[in-house]
Amino acid sequence: MARGGSEGTVEFPARDLSETRFRALVEHASDLILCTDGHAVMTYVSPDSERILGYPPESGIGRVGFDFLHPDDRPAAVAAFAKIVANPGLAEPIELRAVHADGSLRDLEMIANNLLDDPTVGVVVFHVRDITEPGWTGRYDLPRPVEALRAMRGLCADGGTVLIVDERVEDQFTAPGGELERLFYGFSTLCCLPTGMAEQPSAATGTVMRPATLRSYALAADFRRRRGSADRARPVPLLPPQALTSDPRRRADALQSR
Repeated sequence: MARGGSEGTVEFPARDLSETRFRALVEHASDLILCTDGHAVMTYVSPDSERILGYPPESGIGRVGFDFLHPDDRPAAVAAFAKIVANPGLAEPIELRAVHADGSLRDLEMIANNLLDDPTVGVVVFHVRDITEPGWTGRYDLPRPVEALRAMRGLCADGGTVLIVDERVEDQFTAPGGELERLFYGFSTLCCLPTGMAEQPSAATGTVMRPATLRSYALAADFRRRRGSADRARPVPLLPPQALTSDPRRRADALQSR
């Protein structure tokens, strides 16, 4: 079983998944990541706890996660957790209120992945998002991207622009894929795709979204018909893929050839 260290780290003794690899996977995610045992005792809290809830990560280690929730939401949380531990794998998203360190309330969306039976992990992993503020700020891995784009279009003034920024990959996949594509597909398998598919129905886009995919979403959201331009839904590349290389000479050549 994973156990918390004195500074909010998590240790996996005698397991293939090392602490270093675990930290690399979760500590730079935009979500708050929590790990608990089968009794809801937190064994890992990512650094984003301070940004989202105002608590340093180490303050949660060894405590029951329900302690940080609004008292009125705790019975629902206990019932939801019992269902989570009884069913391995991804659970349905739940929304609960947490008490910030300053006393204010935060609306949180939580997606749990029960990995208690996995001998290399042995915890329940929670991806937690702050959904207190209205709108699309901080939202990603949306299960219904067409609806999101349609809402953005509705918020746009006449002649306005919706800018979509995504990882720069090749326009088409060619096996076995470049270094960046393999990295992004790793992110997709471990985090983005499961998160996006936890809520159904889902487009199951994952991390890698190629121009043709974005174009189809934009057209389905009626961008072209509303704006009247055949090129309105055309993605604009900011950098060529060749520029995203660790070799300074190759990167310079790629930028000069634009």
